[in-house]
Amino acid sequence: MKLLLFLIFSLTIASVSTSAAQDKYYVWTYPYGTTARGEFELESNSFFTTPTLSNNSHSFIQQFELEYGVSDRFQIGLYQVFGRDFPEGRLSSESFMLEALYKLAQENELPVDPMLYVEYERNWNFKNANRAEVKLILSKDIGRLNGTINGIAEYEFGKGSELTPEFSAGFSYELLDGFRVGVESFATLAGEEAVDEDFGGTGAGPTVSLATPWFDITSGATFGILKNSNAVNFCTTLSFDL
Repeated sequence: MKLLLFLIFSLTIASVSTSAAQDKYYVWTYPYGTTARGEFELESNSFFTTPTLSNNSHSFIQQFELEYGVSDRFQIGLYQVFGRDFPEGRLSSESFMLEALYKLAQENELPVDPMLYVEYERNWNFKNANRAEVKLILSKDIGRLNGTINGIAEYEFGKGSELTPEFSAGFSYELLDGFRVGVESFATLAGEEAVDEDFGGTGAGPTVSLATPWFDITSGATFGILKNSNAVNFCTTLSFDL
């Protein structure tokens, strides 16, 4: 019901706005960029992970996001997320998330373009399952080539509080106008047993993206490197111009 209400609310607001989707080159890594001032964007993210290299656990996560450009440098976002574990097929999580993105400098003002990302997640299934995440995003365009690094600190609080350092990075090249191919990697740096809900351990693989006047779509797959990593992670991100 919460998911349905969120979608109705999102589409109602978006129907009276005229936003343009941001270019998104990666699925796990955030590049430099925010939604334009006063505009909305609706985004869908679908994640599927195959069994890890050490057990048979795999899952599907669906995420919907409504973004709003508060200013030319500041963006806020509202998420609804649910996940399902397999082979049992049970609903493993349903959560509500808030995000804020801020450009620390204007584009090309510094040698790299920096942004700060802050996210809060409240899991409705577990009273003590709260999570906060901070990302420092460093990105640079050199002609048609983009390189981006995210340094991440994730903190779970409540019962069993834990701070987890993480990292993601990607390179993307624009072969044709709006069409990009690249490679992306990520790592959870909290030891062998740590498996992040988003990243699934440590992995790397290809990404491909297409930007059109009406929507942007990006797909990626990463392959596990360490024992605790999911064997394969798939993700597709679809952003609508509303």
